[in-house]
Amino acid sequence: MIALNGSAVRRHASEPAGSAGDGANAARTVLVTGASSGIGLATVIELARRGFRAVGGVRSEEKARIVVESAARVGVAVDAVLLDVVNVDDCARVIGDLRPYGLVNNAGHPATGAIEDVDDREARSVLEIMAVAPMRLARLALPHMAARGEGRIVNVSSVYGRIATPLTGWYQAAKHALRGSRMRSGWRSRRRE
Repeated sequence: MIALNGSAVRRHASEPAGSAGDGANAARTVLVTGASSGIGLATVIELARRGFRAVGGVRSEEKARIVVESAARVGVAVDAVLLDVVNVDDCARVIGDLRPYGLVNNAGHPATGAIEDVDDREARSVLEIMAVAPMRLARLALPHMAARGEGRIVNVSSVYGRIATPLTGWYQAAKHALRGSRMRSGWRSRRRE
């Protein structure tokens, strides 16, 4: 059974918890954006299998149910939270509520077409979702990680962060920006302070 709780979809207490409470990782919350399918869904499920409190960030209650039910079908429990990564207030609320140990920036947005055929609104959306939002979420999560003295941020990119192919210019631009951000250096500086 899935119980809706405010903006989060939580596993019901009677559902199997997988290994979520069985080890050192149980107190470590990891937020995965874009968790309703593909790499994001596989990641949130694997994190739960490894004992983390896995939380999938999705944009609708329907997608939240998909995440929770998919995890239950393979014997683990995950939470899902409504999160539109382009909404600054959503990002601040979710990071503030979760204070995550880990963040997996996986949300994506396809944009196929020649550069001249993709309008500004679509181009901005791609860049916001796949380049600006991951850095925003990291900026919001880093103080919680620094206070704890540990944490991890993973940015999911693709081969398009290294190469170019026809008709995927805006998608490639976003992946190149994400790859170029290399947030690790900022995190290392904070740890030395």
